[in-house]
Amino acid sequence: MPRPTPGQLLPPDYWTRSLMVLPLNILASAFHFCLNAGMMEIALRKQEGTATNVGDLFVPFRRFGQLYMAGLIYSTILTVAMVFLCLPGLIAMALLAFTPILVVRQGLNAFDAIRLSYQTLQKDVWMMTGVLVLALLATFVGVCACCVGVLFTFPIFSATVAVIYYSFFPSQPQWHSTMQPGMPSPP
Repeated sequence: MPRPTPGQLLPPDYWTRSLMVLPLNILASAFHFCLNAGMMEIALRKQEGTATNVGDLFVPFRRFGQLYMAGLIYSTILTVAMVFLCLPGLIAMALLAFTPILVVRQGLNAFDAIRLSYQTLQKDVWMMTGVLVLALLATFVGVCACCVGVLFTFPIFSATVAVIYYSFFPSQPQWHSTMQPGMPSPP
């Protein structure tokens, strides 16, 4: 990698390299979005009083196609919003926070889940942004603890979103997350 010349802050090819890595970052973020949906599913099951196990982390993967598509859209929106500064990115994150749960729990496609999350959280965008900033700060504290602490603080973000989701959608049918392939859908 070429070194910056004196008086130059960034190497000459910095922006070229950054733009080349951007699509890979979005693809990886979309997969992380799917894992995050699994942690949200576990948090929701705990809140409902259902027994959980490590395998529940992969329950959302039954809807992997729609979940990954939603993750790609979500990651792209967040990346573009973060380009304009941190606050628009945080607001976008808050408005779209329910997207993974809506895909898994309510069986929505990617676009409908994003739309419903946006519409639901639009009135409470500042509250949700503040709560997510606090959850992200807790995760950051885990990173600062020699990166080992993040194993304990990372699920805080997912659990926070799941608890808030449950306050917005308390009586939604739960059959989507527990339905086995080949089972008839409920009436």
